[in-house]
Amino acid sequence: MQGNSEFLKYLNSLYDDGRYDWLRIRRADVDIDADSLIVEFVVPYEKYDGFTDDDRNAVLSALKEIFPDVKDVRAVFRKNYTSVEAVAYLVKTFIAENYRALVSIIGDSNTDITINDGKVSVVFRVTPATSALMEASGFNKKLKDYLDSNYTDETSVSTEFAEAVSVNQNAEEDLQTVVVDDHTIGYKLGHKICGGEIKQIPRYISHFKEPSDGVCVVGEVSAFQRRIAKQSKNVFYNFSLGDTTGIMNCCYFTRSQTSGALDVLKDGDSIIAAGDLQTDDYRGGLSLRVRTVWTCTIDYSTIIKKENVKRRKPYRPITPKPVDTVGQQNLFEMDKPVPSLLKGKTYVVFDLETTGLGSDCSIIEISGIKVVDGKLTSSWTTLIDPFMHIPESSTEVHGITDADVADAPYAETVLPEFAKWAGNACLVAHNGNMFDFGVLNAQGAKYGVSFPNEHMDTLVMAARYHDRIGRNSKLNLTALCKEFGIELTNAHSAYYDALATAQLFVKLCEELDG
Repeated sequence: MQGNSEFLKYLNSLYDDGRYDWLRIRRADVDIDADSLIVEFVVPYEKYDGFTDDDRNAVLSALKEIFPDVKDVRAVFRKNYTSVEAVAYLVKTFIAENYRALVSIIGDSNTDITINDGKVSVVFRVTPATSALMEASGFNKKLKDYLDSNYTDETSVSTEFAEAVSVNQNAEEDLQTVVVDDHTIGYKLGHKICGGEIKQIPRYISHFKEPSDGVCVVGEVSAFQRRIAKQSKNVFYNFSLGDTTGIMNCCYFTRSQTSGALDVLKDGDSIIAAGDLQTDDYRGGLSLRVRTVWTCTIDYSTIIKKENVKRRKPYRPITPKPVDTVGQQNLFEMDKPVPSLLKGKTYVVFDLETTGLGSDCSIIEISGIKVVDGKLTSSWTTLIDPFMHIPESSTEVHGITDADVADAPYAETVLPEFAKWAGNACLVAHNGNMFDFGVLNAQGAKYGVSFPNEHMDTLVMAARYHDRIGRNSKLNLTALCKEFGIELTNAHSAYYDALATAQLFVKLCEELDG
């Protein structure tokens, strides 16, 4: 949709004060399967702060009037920051999509871009033959319209004659590995899986710290799941995306009970995804609500990492500590026999804090509580340096930052120690079947550490107990601790979660005994 679109004419016809004559439409994405339309508008940076919710609602209302038959109509508003690098990227993208024959002829060496007083000027120095070709095809006007749809500033496109122009034979291969700043990633586009065109430059996953519209990221898919909504029975997808700077939770919803839009994806695929980053009320943290997915090849060399090699750290063995036994006796009276599930047995109840929720996330804290004959005897806990940036969305959950783990040991030294301390004891975790056991095994496998121990999940035990007594209650750790009168302080701290889970485990063993 261009800057002089019929919609903008209609919008401005509703107001006689010209209040929206500077508004531009950058693009429109239509998802037939989801019966949705998302229109992306560009707002000048000097007007963005004064662009109120009332203004946004007025634009959205006009959109809905124009498209009354579309069920889900949304408007996204983007602040306009004009830079030479960004304009250069758009010029290259436009040429690649519309004039492939010019890719090797028009490049950085013969393109001059200037920005003065809000005016964008693009001048191509080309041979007379190339200039004639560009004029005959309407190149200059089409590029100007394209830039107008991305920038609210006044733009001009022109050509100047040059006797000769050097040809870049590798221009087409290099086209999409453009890096605008140190938070963007180079990539080569593959084929479309769903949604519309990719117009944005992908940025580091670690760059996104709060909810935001129009997010574009690349990465490797993991923990891919195709699921069915309980009420609507519609298909939706959950997966994680990692680019080495962080891991982002992603979801894609359809409005169909048979749609297989993302069925072609699998763990290990590299994709570029665009959508809106929203607060995830169910999982916690942030989740990308995906609209567009393409396959791609990622140029990982464009990712600037904080350090290229692991620093050598002194080896400091982790010392188990006694557990404060205050409050243990009220879990079951001393004159009662030890439940058969606990008598003569040793368990290790543990909890993890991680960089994300995917099966390939990294552990940044691990804590264990050893339970012997029903008594909480010792604890083992440590932070872990994951050798990557801890995503802000994860820090919001557990409070652990890069600075906190700067002097912590690496997993390659921690996990063998934990395995040795746990020995052959049965491992216990809350919701461990869905998360902790898988992450522990996956991380251990990276360093040649196996955990063949038996597993028990307190969430499963609690569900069985509720079935027995005919109760239908919440099964999260906080709710269960409240139900059984167990104190849970500092939730989402591995140590305190492990301690509370250990007490819950003992109580459930007593309730399920026999």
